[in-house]
Amino acid sequence: DVYDFAGEFDLAYIAGDIVDKGNSLTHWDYFDYTMAKTHQDVMVTSIGNHDAYGKSKIYENTFNYPENGLFSERNFYFDLPYARVAVVDTESSHSDQQVWLKETMDVNKFKIVLMHRSVYPIKYDGSYVRSFSDVFDELGVDLVLSGHDHIYSRTQMKNNQKDDNGVVYIVGGSGSGSKYYNQSTERYWQDVIYDKNNPVFIKIKLSEDKIDIKSYAVENEIKLIDTLTIEKSE
Repeated sequence: DVYDFAGEFDLAYIAGDIVDKGNSLTHWDYFDYTMAKTHQDVMVTSIGNHDAYGKSKIYENTFNYPENGLFSERNFYFDLPYARVAVVDTESSHSDQQVWLKETMDVNKFKIVLMHRSVYPIKYDGSYVRSFSDVFDELGVDLVLSGHDHIYSRTQMKNNQKDDNGVVYIVGGSGSGSKYYNQSTERYWQDVIYDKNNPVFIKIKLSEDKIDIKSYAVENEIKLIDTLTIEKSE
């Protein structure tokens, strides 16, 4: 069981597409039933394109997030002891949220962004989401967590080029184990890729001076597939 393996943790996150049809109460009932079995008290999500079906009213009524963003329940930020986390709604205006990010992420702590569509995916191209990268560079964002692509990947980018001092982007792949993509062409930004048809989950540990990241795949047994430490810049 993934939750047993993960042990104690303070917060769970899902990078969107929580359900397949966002306007289906039945799909949301399945989600509620599944999460009730985990006994998880605190969860943060970003809205995905599937969640936004039917004007996303069910999504917005399901969660109770801080009202400090531009779109109720869909775009907000919150603080952890050593990081500020901004949740971006990739299904709404990108330009407005980029202005909001500049106002919100001016803090002296780790900066993490959670969003559904990926800036540097492997299956999709993501070109119209890529404008976020300029803002992330400007703000010195440390880590961007996303989904949508159904292939686990990690890269580090600055000025739209691979850079060991750039922003770390992690696409979480498929967590449910019900839908996978295959890489169709190489991307110039690709670095670490896990392209096997297995569910993936990520454990993140925050401390004052570093972010430790370990990514696992559920194969015949739970297997470590990627690890990275982000050190706090001076």
